[in-house]
Amino acid sequence: MRRLLTAAALATLLAGCDSLFTAPKPTATQPPTTTGTVASTGGTYLYVFNGLGKTIDEIDLKTLQVTKGIMTTGLYPNHFATEGAVTYLVNSGDADVYKLDLRARAKLDTLLLPTGANPMSLNLVSGGQGLVVNYMSRDLAWFNLGTKALEATVSVPAGAPGGGAAVAGGKVYVPAVEATYGGPPTYAATYTFSGVHVYDVATRARLKTIALADDALASYFAPGDISTDPAGRVVVTVQEGLAVIDPATDTVVRTIAFGAPAHSVQYVSATRAYASAGGGMVSFSPETGEIRRGVADRIASGGGNFKVFGETAYVTNFASDSIRMIDLKTEAATGSDLLVGDGPQDLTFVTVAD
Repeated sequence: MRRLLTAAALATLLAGCDSLFTAPKPTATQPPTTTGTVASTGGTYLYVFNGLGKTIDEIDLKTLQVTKGIMTTGLYPNHFATEGAVTYLVNSGDADVYKLDLRARAKLDTLLLPTGANPMSLNLVSGGQGLVVNYMSRDLAWFNLGTKALEATVSVPAGAPGGGAAVAGGKVYVPAVEATYGGPPTYAATYTFSGVHVYDVATRARLKTIALADDALASYFAPGDISTDPAGRVVVTVQEGLAVIDPATDTVVRTIAFGAPAHSVQYVSATRAYASAGGGMVSFSPETGEIRRGVADRIASGGGNFKVFGETAYVTNFASDSIRMIDLKTEAATGSDLLVGDGPQDLTFVTVAD
């Protein structure tokens, strides 16, 4: 029987895997944490939601000042998606999606899903559509983001989708896996299905299922983080690294083997990208598939989810309640870790004009 994915359960589950969340406690020499009114200055702000604390924190990237608890989340938040000034926050436990203006610290609206759907992510699709991936109900919910109307629900034919979706070439790609999981310390998985389902954006019809090896998709209840690279290829994280899909043929055209499960793939350029693997960050060329830094030579980041702005990666460290900054020019930590709320998970950026 499948369980609801809670932040606490996920943290416990991951604690013994790949040395995730092993960062030391950060020092307290950062700018002071404050609370108060919205700052009037422009610039780029980093937001992090804290799964255990059910709070959202704000970090001014000019000053690195952290303002804790500017807003609250729903139960078991799982994903941020930002477009302009609007951010969507997916709450798995409450089966809803908040529409937020983070800089104004305002909740604008709520998109409702069926009880128990366990939404994991939201993708912003062309034409004002929002695509929500539901883990427990094993389906895709298509919303009109302007009217909040749930326009269609499409079943996933095999496996449970948990790693989100990617949009490329007028199609949506959704990884899914069917497995039973053992207990600690290894949480070993027995697989019966592993693949990527492909849907047409316009008709929402399933076009194809791209089969992968039975043990290919990443396990630990979060199968297959998925993204698109600068050339428009679809990249899905698998047990040993990455599988690259050409949307023109919907076939796997390349695998990039780090030797460990990967997640949080971020692209800096056509020739440089990073992922979390083996408890740190690895790097590779999206253009050629060449591994620049593998697991043996990984960047000491703590191994959490991360996002990139400019030449800095901001890495969540769930266990130490902090954000580590990695200078991507030197590929080393820079400054002191930023202290945030209880159980940081996902990050997003909002830029405000001066």
